[in-house]
Amino acid sequence: MTVTINANGLSIIHKGSGGEANATLPDVCATTIGKSTVNIAYGNNAKSSDLVNGTTTITADGGHPIAIKGSKFSKSTGDEGGDKKGVSSGTIQGEAEFISGSPTVLFEGKGVCRLSDQMTMNSGNTMCLGGAQNPSISNDEVEKLLHDLTIKCRHPDGILLKNATFIIFDESGAEIQSGQIDGSGQGKAMDLSSGLIRIKITESANPFEIDEPLRQNNPYYKTDSDNGYFFELVTKGKSGFWQKKGINISASTWGDMPLMLTSSMDFNDLVLQEVQWHYSHYQSQSAMKELVNDLITAIDVCSILDTKQCIARILPSIIEEGDILAALLCLKESETANNVFAFMRHRGKGNPQNYLKEYNWIELKKRLNTDIDALLQKIKNRISWLQEQAERCNYAYLASEVFTVYLDKISVYLKKSPDYVSSLVDEMKTTVSTLIEDNEVHVIKSPNARHASEGGSVELVVNTISRVDVVALGWKPVQGDFPLLVFETKNKMDDFDAPDMTYSDETKEKIESYGFMKPFKQSEYYSHREGYTRYSEDQFALPASEHFKRMDQFALP
Repeated sequence: MTVTINANGLSIIHKGSGGEANATLPDVCATTIGKSTVNIAYGNNAKSSDLVNGTTTITADGGHPIAIKGSKFSKSTGDEGGDKKGVSSGTIQGEAEFISGSPTVLFEGKGVCRLSDQMTMNSGNTMCLGGAQNPSISNDEVEKLLHDLTIKCRHPDGILLKNATFIIFDESGAEIQSGQIDGSGQGKAMDLSSGLIRIKITESANPFEIDEPLRQNNPYYKTDSDNGYFFELVTKGKSGFWQKKGINISASTWGDMPLMLTSSMDFNDLVLQEVQWHYSHYQSQSAMKELVNDLITAIDVCSILDTKQCIARILPSIIEEGDILAALLCLKESETANNVFAFMRHRGKGNPQNYLKEYNWIELKKRLNTDIDALLQKIKNRISWLQEQAERCNYAYLASEVFTVYLDKISVYLKKSPDYVSSLVDEMKTTVSTLIEDNEVHVIKSPNARHASEGGSVELVVNTISRVDVVALGWKPVQGDFPLLVFETKNKMDDFDAPDMTYSDETKEKIESYGFMKPFKQSEYYSHREGYTRYSEDQFALPASEHFKRMDQFALP
């Protein structure tokens, strides 16, 4: 890969010159992520060895066709992950085309292409504004020149990276110069020898700040409300057990709850209404419903695993950086520090590593404990009111059994939750310490790309990604051997949905035939709604260890 010819003081590019082009603007391609399609910025690289439409009557340095304005590098790499193609070109791995050439040196009637001439990339989906890179002229008789190089680095939204350090390495990997990208977003390397270089950029020295909040104002937020209005909303037109049913004698009664918190749709409605009023901000209604399910399970089971899920859903509602902290809490062990900090750069500007290193974890514990305590106290007060109504109406079972169980479980969880919160925040802090110790963090995309010192300027792209790999919230490993609710025959057996439990359709008889699943009944009591003594819901339970064996055996593809 020898170049012995220059034009206007710059080496010419031919099929054997070893030239290449790197996109200086993001190569934005539609990409499948799970069930969604999102636009992701990729790097893009093309090489002169793939030159087409070059000269046909003139060759250089051993018979190689020469690039002229309009010539192309027939393919490119770097954007293979964009399976739904470039948002502008509809392609990936597309051609790069020269859009500039020498104004005075013409080959076959067109300007010859040189080091630093600009190209479109991926069939016009992005640009190489810094110009194609090419080895310097190797002719010993050419005077050795020194070059200045302007360095800029942009976020995918076009904003320049500011107040960062750049380090320049030669082709052997030796550091040859360092300097600063200033507050205007520009750095200057001086007196560089001709040749290819690699550039490393460090994190900005600026404090990290979130770009745009993901949280929305919650239109349902209320600081306080009386029980009358609250239960008017919760009952959704049904009659509460404490109310007269009026002329509609067939109306359903609300509040006749079973002993198990996770089995009560009425309790679910109560908690959902309280959650909707409790938070001044939220990310989505669906997230609130998921929080309700996790919170009820956490109260019922009183486990740190369910508390972890609750906190992961609470964080994005109470603080702007909540989605980042939730990702750290649920981060997969296989996820890299490079990706985590790239995710943070997607969410904001500044130094993400210093931000996490200096984060006030003690204050976070206080914030979470205050929030969880306030929410649970509100729920507890609503149940206490229901208990008072049950006593007033002489519904002894509801007053002395059901609501007492609910209040006791909430009280137990109120005592346990601060310890759970402390352990989980410490877990996040440990994760952060591990991430910060990782040296394989790249602030720019294509950190190993080569650039010509003779090019005059180079523009780099900040390394960002829109998401990181986290452990899916939902089913969790369960330690110990305790009864786990599987079916409520009156509510679920007829319309059982396989994906909910990953069992496929099972009949009651077949379930009982497994042997280790034993039907049981809750306490017998008098139902004021139905007017006769009955058992609560028929249910099936099995040890948790057996349950997860069944999940593995019948897991859907």
